[in-house]
Amino acid sequence: MSLVGTWMQAVAQSRLILELTGLGTVLGLVVAVQFLPVPLLGDYGGLVADRADKAVC
Repeated sequence: MSLVGTWMQAVAQSRLILELTGLGTVLGLVVAVQFLPVPLLGDYGGLVADRADKAVC
């Protein structure tokens, strides 16, 4: 259920930004900033997880 709430928040935030500014460019920038860390940092996080000592967890 948490994922549903997260997506609902993203949709509501996007709609609010579009209503407040009326600019698709601003909406695009906000969405990019919101989702860009996943593809940028995902590989690095996987690398760190693979190299971390599994016995500590």
